[in-house]
Amino acid sequence: MSEHDIAAQWLEKAAIDLQSADALLSVGIAANACYFAQQAGEKALKSYLSLTVEEIPRTHNLEHLCKQCMETDTSFSEILRISSELTDFATTTRYPGSPDYTKEDAEDAIQKAGRIFVFVQEHIEMLEQDMEQGFDEEPEQSGPTMRMSF
Repeated sequence: MSEHDIAAQWLEKAAIDLQSADALLSVGIAANACYFAQQAGEKALKSYLSLTVEEIPRTHNLEHLCKQCMETDTSFSEILRISSELTDFATTTRYPGSPDYTKEDAEDAIQKAGRIFVFVQEHIEMLEQDMEQGFDEEPEQSGPTMRMSF
């Protein structure tokens, strides 16, 4: 499986998590919507990292993941703060004694995850264009590219 295929799979999983967050919010399950928003941001960042590092870190810490993306592309600093703000949803939403997350919390988390998703998607496209220019042959296409906007 090519790096492009792996990145596309990570990004597709991120898109599904964003859709899951929206669906959960629509039925009033805010905490789980926050969790899936965090997961979408995490998987989007890991999609980019799958193209730039040897091994994707096994962490739910979006700030750490974003800083690792910044080692290749400093413009990831634009999403560092919102990445950091989503990190706690990876654990605080899943266990007894969790805070009572509101509809507004979930809407905010989904908006931030959507921004991360679009930012990463755009930067993957730029990275792949740069990579293509470095090759004599056209890269193989693995299928349609998923495009989402938030």
